[in-house]
Amino acid sequence: MRPGKGVHLSLDRRFSNYGVICKAVDGRQMFLMPHEEESIIGTTDDDFYGDPDDLRRASTRSPTCSRRGVARAVGPPGARHAGLERGADHPPRVRGDRGRALREHQILDHSAEGAAGLLSFVGGKLASYRAQAEEATDRIVEMLGRAAAPCRTHEEPLPGGESVPDVRELASRHRVAEGAVARLVFRQGSRAEEVLRLADEDPRLKLVVCRDEGLLAAEVVWICRHEKVRRLQDLRRRCRLAVAGCGGLDCARLAAQLAAHELGWDADRLRAELHDLLEVGWRERRPVLDGWQLAEEELLRAVHRGLGGL
Repeated sequence: MRPGKGVHLSLDRRFSNYGVICKAVDGRQMFLMPHEEESIIGTTDDDFYGDPDDLRRASTRSPTCSRRGVARAVGPPGARHAGLERGADHPPRVRGDRGRALREHQILDHSAEGAAGLLSFVGGKLASYRAQAEEATDRIVEMLGRAAAPCRTHEEPLPGGESVPDVRELASRHRVAEGAVARLVFRQGSRAEEVLRLADEDPRLKLVVCRDEGLLAAEVVWICRHEKVRRLQDLRRRCRLAVAGCGGLDCARLAAQLAAHELGWDADRLRAELHDLLEVGWRERRPVLDGWQLAEEELLRAVHRGLGGL
């Protein structure tokens, strides 16, 4: 494997409902891609030989070049004033001929090394996760000597994907803000009805925990009960808790209390989970922040330390 460093910038607004291809100031091809309520700028791809957990070494040149390139496509004011929410990642690359880093993936069989039945999946990209999973599954079925039926993962709906509820009708019937219901439907699909019934049983759960994400207290509780949540970071990945512009100032503490009640955490466990959640967000934002955003981030961290002793 050859370790790499890629810098993707997440901006706090959507510039377009379409993907835009543009050029950076140094001539590289870039993209501006809408994702949920954000826009993603990418990408750089360089070698990296440091600690994979330390994103501070993302080049300060990369964020600047990326923003300037996008400014050509959407206009300087919009790109300049958009807030940065996250920064870099460290994708593993497969080493090709003459040491070149490849974007392809490989499945390695370790039988020759005395570990029959052990496979390693190396390289690839998150964007291709379903195709990669299908390839790995086909390989496992072959190793087990089973007759391979045609793969159906591209035909089977994910949980909640069987139908799309009417957002306006749900909001009216359950008396919840339409914007919050829209985000709930986006994340849960047809299961949004179950979440809102939970809020009907306990109206306190209609509270909007995170204004940026339209995250309801009912959804936090429902996910904790039904989706095998063990850490606050599980909630972060599932419903973008503490990911958006507030950096957790609005939502982290309240969501942590809801999760602690559902999962039986004591006060020490609650504080530890909250600290880990906020620290992950800080590590993601730290490489790309400067100026007023860095000052705001320090104020945010001071609030959490002062109020919660984190």
